[in-house]
Amino acid sequence: MPKFRPIPIRFNEKIDKSGDCWLWIGACNKDGYGQLLVDRKPKSAHRIAWELENGTIPDGMSVCHKCDTRNCVRPDHLFIGTHGDNIRDCYRKKRHPCVKGEYNADRNPSAVLTWDQVREIRCNNTDSHSSLGRRYGVSHQTIRAVRLGMTWKEDSNKFPDHMLDDIQFMEHKMDIS
Repeated sequence: MPKFRPIPIRFNEKIDKSGDCWLWIGACNKDGYGQLLVDRKPKSAHRIAWELENGTIPDGMSVCHKCDTRNCVRPDHLFIGTHGDNIRDCYRKKRHPCVKGEYNADRNPSAVLTWDQVREIRCNNTDSHSSLGRRYGVSHQTIRAVRLGMTWKEDSNKFPDHMLDDIQFMEHKMDIS
């Protein structure tokens, strides 16, 4: 049976502690979060950092960054929260694309249509949903939803007002500055 080096040793070898954030210099996933193989599976470096310092992460909880640096693994830059807490923190710090005024469905990697195509579809009063769907490579249901304004709403980049109360609650709940 091969001997594996302990996780804390392997983990600490991959950290640059020269700045305020302790940066993970090992492998990262496509989103820029550090990863370390644990039991032959990639595990998020910031979650390992939390566990080494604080113990087990409760089920369903996220390890969030106060510093907003994805590859930071400094324990005092991390906090435990729900996914909702993390999103509210993102809004409060104006990191979310909707808040920054940058959200655009054209930039959504899952989007098949562009805004220009949506406007063409909405202006086309002669072709059927099915024929437009074939032309644009989407279903007739998608064309119907676009025409009815159920999707691709013109004000989709507006910051959701209902988030403001949640943001104020989170500022009170967590000491995040």
